[in-house]
Amino acid sequence: MKTFTCLTFTGLLFACLLSCKKSAPVPNQGSNGTTGTTGTTGTTGTTGTTGTSGTLQTDIYYVGYINKNQTDVNHAELWKNGILTPLSNTLSAASNIWVSKGNTYICGYETVTKDIYAVYWKNFESAVSLTDHTEYNSIANDITVQGDDILCVGNIRAPGLYQGVFWRNKAKTVLTNNGSATRILVKGNDIYITGSYTDANNKEFACYWKNGVVHALGANAEATGIAIDDNSNIYVCGTLNPGSNATAVYWKNDVMTTLPKTTKWAYANAIVTKGNDFYMVGSGEDDTYFGYDKAYYWVNGVQVDFSGGSELNDIALVDTHIFITGSLLAGTQRYGRLWDGTSSIKYLVTDGQTSVFSGLYVDQHY
Repeated sequence: MKTFTCLTFTGLLFACLLSCKKSAPVPNQGSNGTTGTTGTTGTTGTTGTTGTSGTLQTDIYYVGYINKNQTDVNHAELWKNGILTPLSNTLSAASNIWVSKGNTYICGYETVTKDIYAVYWKNFESAVSLTDHTEYNSIANDITVQGDDILCVGNIRAPGLYQGVFWRNKAKTVLTNNGSATRILVKGNDIYITGSYTDANNKEFACYWKNGVVHALGANAEATGIAIDDNSNIYVCGTLNPGSNATAVYWKNDVMTTLPKTTKWAYANAIVTKGNDFYMVGSGEDDTYFGYDKAYYWVNGVQVDFSGGSELNDIALVDTHIFITGSLLAGTQRYGRLWDGTSSIKYLVTDGQTSVFSGLYVDQHY
């Protein structure tokens, strides 16, 4: 059961590498992008209820990257109930995850001869490339499943331009030139994709595509997540004026609301609805720390503060729990963190390894 739409994304190289904007952690190139060793297993975190016949089991999946030390490179990883599984032994990162019928699908990027390519992993097998070798510096930002089809969205650098793209079983559809595709949501037979496009006057518009048809939301903005509530209201989160003066915003049925900020800049990275309520997470900067300094969590537009030095990338609602992934700065290093509400239930600190948790999926089953 996936109960959210969204990271890094998130605030996932993520758009810094592809469009020179912040929306996710930037990979550490390390030793000139050479192959590093696989990260070691992290400590065991909170696990779900043991599943037996007639007993509901809750499994918490979160993905991102780990870096064994400051001279190593990032490696894509999956954590399930706190147990780490390596996905790659080369420079890579995982941006999001989907679980369906017992299969695990993870998207992100992986290096091949020092170039970075959009990939996905199914059940921890070798990465499946989504691009050819002319489309370097690419990333898959989000992944889902529709029937037997694997759907991904992301960004690629084609010769001379960046593109926001949609893949169905590796078959590529270009949504926009000089734009981005950040998140995907399947609702019935409809497919919604968030991102941005640039018009003929070189002005950027936040948007979403419904079944391939673009729907503009506002100028000088980008969209990073989408959710649809029980009354068919469409919520999109995003950022106005991306850059040093960025402001987190959301659109409800195309009407934009600007969220208050207590920092120099603020981004909204993910959104989810439950009943008639909506929840958002994001990040900002206030010069107290370096990098991501201020974590943002909003309930119906009302801000809830987190610890300084945090970033929040994704959110999922299950029963009475609000699960959030991100990271927290400790000293000069950043460590992946999973929160239940504002209380941390997983803080990975193992032999100086740094890490970031981006995508999140919570699965309940018998």
